[in-house]
Amino acid sequence: MANYTHTTWENRVEGVTDGTLLNADNLNNIEDCIESQRKIPTAAGTGTVITVTSYQFDMSDGAILSFVASADNSGAATTLNVNSLGAKSVYKPGGTDAPTILDGRAYTVWYDLSGDCFFVKAGVEVAGGTTMNFLACSAGSGDTKSTTETSYAKRMSCVVGVDGIYRVAFNLYSTGYAAAYGRIYKNGVAFGTERSTTSASPGVQYSEDLQFSAGDSIEIYTRVSTVTQNAIVGEFLIKNSTNLFYYTKY
Repeated sequence: MANYTHTTWENRVEGVTDGTLLNADNLNNIEDCIESQRKIPTAAGTGTVITVTSYQFDMSDGAILSFVASADNSGAATTLNVNSLGAKSVYKPGGTDAPTILDGRAYTVWYDLSGDCFFVKAGVEVAGGTTMNFLACSAGSGDTKSTTETSYAKRMSCVVGVDGIYRVAFNLYSTGYAAAYGRIYKNGVAFGTERSTTSASPGVQYSEDLQFSAGDSIEIYTRVSTVTQNAIVGEFLIKNSTNLFYYTKY
């Protein structure tokens, strides 16, 4: 399959002599490109050496590609070769860590010209096997964040891509005798009810149903009553409708 190349159509119509005429081949190329937009190609190769054939892709800065993985990579270093243009490393956004790629899941990557590599779009794994795209998530299922600060600061966050009412849950506990405080924020502003506990691990799970819009950042802020002790937050979970989301560190 040929790689995509942009065509400038000025003066390319029948009856104009200064340019390549609009012909059947050109029209077929346009139709092929439109048809390819309706389908996500399935990758070939292995879990760590991925190859994809995609008509509309060109290796330019910011070029986006979606594909369905055909094998697991087990979190190992991975390359992607699109249309035989050359194997490029695939990383989590903003770093050089390999993403975890699972067989049968759909992934979106973009090409970074300066690094000559692909970055995986930030994502969320939905319990049960479906994938939903979120803009950014700072913590994963099972992750914990601790603080000895007595003022509120952000510990975990996730930017949502869909309007709706979300059930936001988190576990909170403390070490020693200090009280741990936690609260849900939206875009850096206190939004949920302040929670507190002196319980030890695994602590207490708190949840609230709150309205968020696409692009909002759902955040967990914590503090501790005594600077010599720790407030610990973990199991940052979000539920919208019947889907429970937990976060991968893409």
